[in-house]
Amino acid sequence: MKLFLTIIPLIFLGIVGLQESYAEDMAVVNSSITQQELKTMVENWMNNPDENDTNQRLEIMKAYYAFKETGQKLSHDREGLVLMNQITKMVSFDMPREELDELRSQVRVELGLETPSETKILYIDSKLVDCVGVGPQKCMNVRESMDFSWKNFYDSIKGFDYVEGKSYKISVKVTDVENPPADSSSKKYELVEILDTKSYSKHIPYNNICAPGYVSLGEICVLNDRCGPGIYPGKVCVMDGVKQPYLRPYQQGNAGISANDVICTEDRQLLFKSDATPVCVKPSSMDRLEKIGWHVDIPPIACTLEYAPVCGVNEKTYGNMCALTADHVAMKNKGECKAIMHDTFGLFENTLQYASIPPIVSEEKGYVVTEIANGVFWLVGSGYQTMFLTTGEGVVVIDAPKPIGEKYLEAINEVTDEPITHMIYSHHHQDHTGAAGMIFSEDITYIAHKDAADLLVSDNDPNRPIPNMVLEGDFNTLEIGDKTIELHNIGDFHSKGNWLILLPQYEIAMLVDLFRPAESPYRAFGVTPDIDLYLETHDVLQTFDFTVLVSGHTELLATKKHVGTNQMFTQSIMDNAQIGLDSDVDSLEICVNTSISQWEGKLGNLDAFMVDHCNAMIEYLQSK
Repeated sequence: MKLFLTIIPLIFLGIVGLQESYAEDMAVVNSSITQQELKTMVENWMNNPDENDTNQRLEIMKAYYAFKETGQKLSHDREGLVLMNQITKMVSFDMPREELDELRSQVRVELGLETPSETKILYIDSKLVDCVGVGPQKCMNVRESMDFSWKNFYDSIKGFDYVEGKSYKISVKVTDVENPPADSSSKKYELVEILDTKSYSKHIPYNNICAPGYVSLGEICVLNDRCGPGIYPGKVCVMDGVKQPYLRPYQQGNAGISANDVICTEDRQLLFKSDATPVCVKPSSMDRLEKIGWHVDIPPIACTLEYAPVCGVNEKTYGNMCALTADHVAMKNKGECKAIMHDTFGLFENTLQYASIPPIVSEEKGYVVTEIANGVFWLVGSGYQTMFLTTGEGVVVIDAPKPIGEKYLEAINEVTDEPITHMIYSHHHQDHTGAAGMIFSEDITYIAHKDAADLLVSDNDPNRPIPNMVLEGDFNTLEIGDKTIELHNIGDFHSKGNWLILLPQYEIAMLVDLFRPAESPYRAFGVTPDIDLYLETHDVLQTFDFTVLVSGHTELLATKKHVGTNQMFTQSIMDNAQIGLDSDVDSLEICVNTSISQWEGKLGNLDAFMVDHCNAMIEYLQSK
């Protein structure tokens, strides 16, 4: 309820004369209200209440808060105690605590004791994005309306614990910060309420159908971007006037979605029957169903401790059939899940899911390490990604991203006892290799292309050891233990001596800083020195045999589809820059606005570097 007050909104109230309607006779004075004036207001209300006395009582509470906030206290005699009792137990009776808190905050603002604030609704995306504040970091993607574009959010929200993999609709209190430090925000955010949350549950198609908002892509379900921009779990997709099919709550367990993560359509809310069966109901039915014993939170199911393992279709091993049933997940097979198949080459079965759904990065560890093929480990953390190999003779590490640092060693120790024997430089840049001298022994073999090695010698950085194995030419092969590693120099699109690192046994590639899967590339197309070569590199890359590619950034594995998308994105920027140059208005503005409009909902992080992309492309076109 909004507080409707009939007096001007200042708090220093004085009683000029209390007649039939005290509100009309209330005057503003420059001194604080006194205990006697409070007493008179209460007595007038008790003796002459309006038919609807809400405004009278609110005015008394407002005056009482002003009395307290200016440092005054009611006397400890009988008069003060009676007045306290009247105010706290009679005047404020039945007034919602939220409205009283709002009123007190309003008083503090008017007294100059609190900075004015406003309440906003924020929509928060399910995944963090790379962003640059005072340095490289991960940001939430936020917008104030479903119709707005996503923007990087560099601040924190007090009281809000973000969980990646979930999208949120929240209300926040926003307060201006007076004279903030140069590198700090001018706003302070505090959570008021979580209004809605949706889980981006990893799952597989069931009868070729996915949960609402998703569509099958081979063996996995991905968000259905054909539904238009701003796709989210729970959205019912209507295409050509036809509603697309989706899995109902009772079917989602067959797709590997546990009961707690069931995805309801946007007009329904999740409830649980007493046996933990998930159902999606209209919000208007919630109260009635709770009264007959349904639950907002999943009820506990008592299972024995007998260990008779079963594997769910979500690739999770459950202690017994009861535990599987309690999670509302279908069984894949009896016995433990067999996630690793050491007798086969190629990618592991679940690897491709990471091309559309990021792995969950542990907040405690700050990284996640995943075996994506036999002895090939993908490491993700702090906005970077790389890979390392176990060979039976030792570990071959590729790069040493500075933001990951010593966590690289923790990840290796988590999965193998083999010693580190080799490090390969994908290129010489410090952000991807600057932890090498800090975490790896000087006695291992450091490998680089000659052009990259020359730059490392020139930089003379002790944290990037000088390579002791230098290779020349466009193609080299390493045989280390049971691994074959191909090293291809496909052009200096980013820096001299870039290597495309290929594992032909597994169809896994690594090429750093050409693009970022599902996002706009880093500023000015990865600060490429040659836009023609940058575009050509995409065509060259498509000629190699790989299924997934480690790109150096974001939390997704890349595929050839991502390569093609980035090439189309770059070409569209070129086209839009040319349109801008051919017009009579601001060419940069045309390029930026047109490009964002074209790619909104198709690529993330558009706002971060679009000006840089368009500027670089305009300069390139003007130079031709």
